[in-house]
Amino acid sequence: MKKADFRLLLSVFCGILSLVAANCHGIEKKSGGQHRPAGEGTRMSAQAELARLLEEGDFRAVEVAGAMGDAAVPALRKGATMAGYRSRQVAMACAGKVGGDAAGEILALGLKDGNVNVRVAAAGQLSVNPPNRRRMRSFRRWSEARRRMSGRCWRSPPGISRGNGR
Repeated sequence: MKKADFRLLLSVFCGILSLVAANCHGIEKKSGGQHRPAGEGTRMSAQAELARLLEEGDFRAVEVAGAMGDAAVPALRKGATMAGYRSRQVAMACAGKVGGDAAGEILALGLKDGNVNVRVAAAGQLSVNPPNRRRMRSFRRWSEARRRMSGRCWRSPPGISRGNGR
């Protein structure tokens, strides 16, 4: 191959490459800049996915929240105050999966909820994954609520005592 032919091919190749690059830039402008490098913006997409699953009351949110860890807490706080009881119930399951002090606070809110399903979900998650007792004041509230609930579940018939077995 001659030197002149090589230069011609090189200039054609560079021209094609510059056209392709200009076209990609035009596509990015038209799409609103949604083309991002890999890994960029995945945290926000996971939070948006978690928020959507919580809103729908889908228990697949538990897996998403577990994968996100502490980054899921803001979405779980919103989920704990959503209108639908199913969304709040799923938020309690997610908070139990995430664990930690912030999740313990969310579960403590669930113990005060008006819906029995949400309260049971919060109590169940607290029994499986209790918060650190020294750092968590609401743990006392949880144990008091659990004690009160256990008294309501079992009523002794008259004349039979629970404590001595008679």
